[in-house]
Formats: sequence, C-alpha cells, structure tokens
Amino acid sequence: MVVTVLGAMLSVAVGLAGDDLFASAYGSLAQDLLRAFHAEQTQCHAAIDVPDVCFEISAAAASQLAEVLEAVVEQYRSAGLATGAWHSANGVWAVELRFGDGAFGGVEVFLTETGRGVVRGMLVLSKP
Repeated sequence: MVVTVLGAMLSVAVGLAGDDLFASAYGSLAQDLLRAFHAEQTQCHAAIDVPDVCFEISAAAASQLAEVLEAVVEQYRSAGLATGAWHSANGVWAVELRFGDGAFGGVEVFLTETGRGVVRGMLVLSKP
C-alpha cells in the first residue's frame, strides 16, 4: 500500500516537473525547441535534482541540434534572448539561454549522444 502511494506521488511529481518551465517566461521557447528538435519528452533519470524537461531525439547528432537551437534562438533575438558559450564535459554539451539581464532566470540546455543517432537532452530552468 505504501509503495503504491509513493509510486503515485512520484509519477505526479515527475509529470509536473516541466510545469515551472512551461509556465515561465521561457515556456514558449521550450515548446519551440522541443518541436524544432522533433523531440519526444521522456521521464528524467538524473543523479542530481530532477530536471524540468527531459527528451530524446532519434536520427540526430548533438552538433546538428546545436544548429537547430541557434535557428530557434534567432527567432527570439528581438525579445532579447541571448546564448552563453557552449561547454562540453564527459560527452555532455551544455549552453545557457537568457532573456535580457537574466531577471527571469535562464534555461540550461544539455545534450548528449547516447548511441548511434540518438540524443538525450534536458531543459533546466535556473532561477534569477
């Protein structure tokens, strides 16, 4: 009984994880990125805090997705969206996106190639 209740609570928490991101100033951007990546949202399996949104893309490479990301960001330039520098460590590529001076926080995008033509990613809302 306790296991069932805990399992239900965990699934609700995972289901709501993206709510903060999608309700933020970055909600439209996050949706546009997922569409442009042709990404499928997945359950997050992170060793750290639960990310806001996890996704997987088939038939793609991280470098290809970086170009797609830049094209989406270009559509938001007039709203003051800027990208930080790309960083890479242990096979994970990361970049931060921010509107203006960061008063709304930012979104960190993480991409990693997990197999031939498969990329897993995370979108993490960072507070201001």
